[in-house]
Amino acid sequence: MDVNKVIIDKLRPYDIKENKVVFDRFEIEDYTLKKIEELIISVAQILDFDEEKSVLTVAVKAGSFNMHEAVLALIKEDGVIHLGAYASEGLISQHTSEKAIKRIKELLEKK
Repeated sequence: MDVNKVIIDKLRPYDIKENKVVFDRFEIEDYTLKKIEELIISVAQILDFDEEKSVLTVAVKAGSFNMHEAVLALIKEDGVIHLGAYASEGLISQHTSEKAIKRIKELLEKK
Protein backbone atom coordinates (compact mmCIF):
# COMPACT_ATOMS: atom_id res chain seq x y z
CA MET A 1 0.00 0.00 0.00
CA ASP A 2 1.29 3.46 -0.90
CA VAL A 3 0.62 5.13 2.46
CA ASN A 4 1.36 8.65 1.22
CA LYS A 5 -1.26 8.26 -1.50
CA VAL A 6 -3.82 7.01 1.05
CA ILE A 7 -2.98 9.97 3.30
CA ILE A 8 -3.43 12.43 0.42
CA ASP A 9 -6.76 10.79 -0.48
CA LYS A 10 -7.97 11.15 3.14
CA LEU A 11 -6.86 14.81 3.32
CA ARG A 12 -8.20 15.81 -0.12
CA PRO A 13 -11.77 16.63 1.11
CA TYR A 14 -10.27 19.35 3.33
CA ASP A 15 -9.13 21.57 0.44
CA ILE A 16 -5.43 20.83 0.68
CA LYS A 17 -2.55 21.66 -1.63
CA GLU A 18 -1.00 18.25 -2.21
CA ASN A 19 2.53 19.62 -2.67
CA LYS A 20 2.32 21.26 0.80
CA VAL A 21 1.49 18.09 2.76
CA VAL A 22 4.21 17.20 5.30
CA PHE A 23 4.90 13.50 5.93
CA ASP A 24 6.58 11.63 8.75
CA ARG A 25 6.64 8.15 10.26
CA PHE A 26 7.75 6.47 13.45
CA GLU A 27 7.64 3.11 15.15
CA ILE A 28 5.31 2.63 18.09
CA GLU A 29 4.36 -0.03 20.58
CA ASP A 30 1.43 -2.27 19.83
CA TYR A 31 -1.35 0.29 20.01
CA THR A 32 -4.60 -0.47 18.25
CA LEU A 33 -6.04 2.26 16.07
CA LYS A 34 -8.89 2.57 18.59
CA LYS A 35 -6.37 3.17 21.42
CA ILE A 36 -4.61 5.80 19.31
CA GLU A 37 -7.97 7.49 18.73
CA GLU A 38 -8.63 7.53 22.50
CA LEU A 39 -5.25 9.19 23.14
CA ILE A 40 -5.47 11.72 20.31
CA ILE A 41 -8.96 12.90 21.24
CA SER A 42 -7.41 14.90 24.12
CA VAL A 43 -5.65 17.22 21.64
CA ALA A 44 -7.57 16.86 18.37
CA GLN A 45 -11.02 16.66 16.86
CA ILE A 46 -11.75 13.38 15.09
CA LEU A 47 -12.89 14.01 11.51
CA ASP A 48 -12.91 10.46 10.14
CA PHE A 49 -12.12 6.96 11.40
CA ASP A 50 -11.63 4.40 8.62
CA GLU A 51 -11.12 1.06 10.37
CA GLU A 52 -10.94 -0.84 7.09
CA LYS A 53 -7.86 1.09 5.92
CA SER A 54 -6.58 1.80 9.48
CA VAL A 55 -6.69 5.56 8.89
CA LEU A 56 -7.58 8.23 11.42
CA THR A 57 -8.12 11.81 10.21
CA VAL A 58 -8.10 14.64 12.75
CA ALA A 59 -7.99 18.41 13.10
CA VAL A 60 -5.29 19.50 15.54
CA LYS A 61 -4.33 22.94 16.83
CA ALA A 62 -0.65 23.71 16.32
CA GLY A 63 1.64 26.52 15.18
CA SER A 64 2.40 29.55 17.33
CA PHE A 65 0.57 29.19 20.65
CA ASN A 66 -1.55 26.42 19.06
CA MET A 67 -3.60 29.10 17.32
CA HIS A 68 -3.67 27.50 13.86
CA GLU A 69 -5.31 24.30 12.78
CA ALA A 70 -3.87 21.49 10.70
CA VAL A 71 -5.68 18.50 9.27
CA LEU A 72 -3.72 15.32 9.84
CA ALA A 73 -4.15 11.74 8.63
CA LEU A 74 -2.56 8.87 10.51
CA ILE A 75 -2.15 5.32 9.24
CA LYS A 76 -1.14 2.41 11.47
CA GLU A 77 0.65 -0.32 9.54
CA ASP A 78 2.71 -3.15 11.06
CA GLY A 79 3.95 -1.26 14.14
CA VAL A 80 4.64 1.92 12.18
CA ILE A 81 2.61 5.11 12.31
CA HIS A 82 2.58 7.13 9.08
CA LEU A 83 1.51 10.77 9.39
CA GLY A 84 0.59 13.41 6.85
CA ALA A 85 -0.48 16.94 7.76
CA TYR A 86 -1.58 20.06 5.94
CA ALA A 87 -2.25 23.58 7.16
CA SER A 88 -2.96 26.72 5.21
CA GLU A 89 -0.20 29.20 6.06
CA GLY A 90 -0.17 32.96 5.76
CA LEU A 91 2.69 35.14 4.53
CA ILE A 92 4.83 34.11 7.49
CA SER A 93 4.85 30.36 7.92
CA GLN A 94 4.09 29.11 11.43
CA HIS A 95 5.16 25.56 10.41
CA THR A 96 1.76 24.41 11.60
CA SER A 97 1.89 21.06 9.77
CA GLU A 98 5.27 20.15 11.24
CA LYS A 99 4.17 21.22 14.72
CA ALA A 100 0.93 19.22 14.43
CA ILE A 101 2.92 16.09 13.57
CA LYS A 102 5.33 16.77 16.42
CA ARG A 103 2.43 17.24 18.85
CA ILE A 104 0.82 13.92 17.89
CA LYS A 105 4.15 12.04 17.92
CA GLU A 106 5.01 13.33 21.38
CA LEU A 107 1.57 12.41 22.67
CA LEU A 108 1.77 8.83 21.38
CA GLU A 109 5.41 8.27 22.35
CA LYS A 110 4.93 9.27 25.99
CA LYS A 111 1.89 7.06 26.66
